[in-house]
Amino acid sequence: IQDVKGQPANAMKPAPGAPAVDPSKYPLTFESLTHDWGRVTDEAPLEHLFKFTNTTDRTITIKSVTATCGCTVPQLTKKVYAPGEAGEIKVQFNPTNRRGPQQKGVTVTLEDDQVPQIMLSLSSHVLPMVWVDPNRVLFQDIYKGTGARQEVTITARKPGFEITSIEGA
Repeated sequence: IQDVKGQPANAMKPAPGAPAVDPSKYPLTFESLTHDWGRVTDEAPLEHLFKFTNTTDRTITIKSVTATCGCTVPQLTKKVYAPGEAGEIKVQFNPTNRRGPQQKGVTVTLEDDQVPQIMLSLSSHVLPMVWVDPNRVLFQDIYKGTGARQEVTITARKPGFEITSIEGA
């Protein structure tokens, strides 16, 4: 996964003017800084555990874990980790009412002068129950007595889905 500039999505984003930190220098070593659920439906929340270990010789305190969106909820069971101690951050993503590619982030803020934040990245491609393509049809500049035509494709995952009526405004 890469960001819009072609950089790895799991790279920590430093504050403006701050030097980038090599992930191997993080005081918490994560099994992975990214997770991709792939193609998913919008029917139920998804969950992922980001597992990590304190690989330093000092105690590390996590001040907070925050998400970039209200549909993504990170949970941390404890904040203080002794040297060598393992932990995990559970992240839940609710894909309801979302469609297409989704990129969500979780910021882990540490009480650490050298690495104040670690960024975690989650992605998926949400397939809604029903989708319409295009999702909006505009008939502008149509004059009385003339006609216009626009093709719309309606697709559903549910077997037996049936369109019973169509109305326009």
